[in-house]
Amino acid sequence: MMTIALHNVQLRGYHGIHPEELLTGNQFLINCSVDYTTPKRVEHIDETLNYVQLFELIKTRMQTPTPLLETLAQDICGTIFEQFAQATEVRIDIQKLNPLITGFQGTVGIAYTAKRP
Repeated sequence: MMTIALHNVQLRGYHGIHPEELLTGNQFLINCSVDYTTPKRVEHIDETLNYVQLFELIKTRMQTPTPLLETLAQDICGTIFEQFAQATEVRIDIQKLNPLITGFQGTVGIAYTAKRP
C-alpha cells in the first residue's frame, strides 16, 4: 500500500448556500490523500499516482459552484476512483477560510473518507 498526498492546497471557489458566496467566492484549503496498490517497487512515474494529475482533478472540480462542501468532497472522491484504477481509499478535508458567519473568526470545513466501492 502506498499513499500520495496533497497538503494545504489553496484554491478559490464559489461554494455555499448563501447568494453572496456565489458572487464573491471564498478561499478554500484542501488536504487530500489517496491510498493505492502497487505490485512492485516504484521506479517510474507511470507506476504511481501522479500528484499533478490529482491536483488538476481537484482544481477542475473546484471551479464548479456547489452548495454543500459535503457534495463537493463526495464528487472529488468519486472522480479520483474513476481516474485512478489503483486507488483504494481517498481522504479529503476541505476548509472554507472565510465563512459568512457573523462574529465568527476561524474556518469551517468537512472531512470525508471513501473506500473504493
